[in-house]
Amino acid sequence: MVEEQGGCFTLRESGLFRPSTALPFEERVVSIALDFASLVERTAPHWVVLENIFVGKNPHSSFVLAHLRGALLLETRRRSLPFLSLTPGEVKKIVTGYGRAEKEQVQKALAFFFPTPLTFQRADESDAVAIALASFFHPSTSPVC
Repeated sequence: MVEEQGGCFTLRESGLFRPSTALPFEERVVSIALDFASLVERTAPHWVVLENIFVGKNPHSSFVLAHLRGALLLETRRRSLPFLSLTPGEVKKIVTGYGRAEKEQVQKALAFFFPTPLTFQRADESDAVAIALASFFHPSTSPVC
């Protein structure tokens, strides 16, 4: 959860949804969707942004991401929240100025936007913060800021 006030950004909250790996796949998707719904209820965002689906080295990951994204989209629409979808290249271009930046470059660039040092549990978490930050600079959301 990133907030902007007067041109200054604050990382209000970040983390990972981690359902038990002992659960069947479908139950893990439901668990993440319910955790996401609780987060949205608690934080009341102005919009939701997710990374667009892409097929990388592991097509199975895209399959999993598609299920999760669909569940999160449903929760977003249930609350009538505006939704934005950004590609990894768009996020990298906005945050670093280069659409093919490496993860480490994105993490270093994030430090320029936030006044306090950032620490992340995993690269997925820094990716999520970069996606949230990039949404503030996207033409479809910038008038909201």
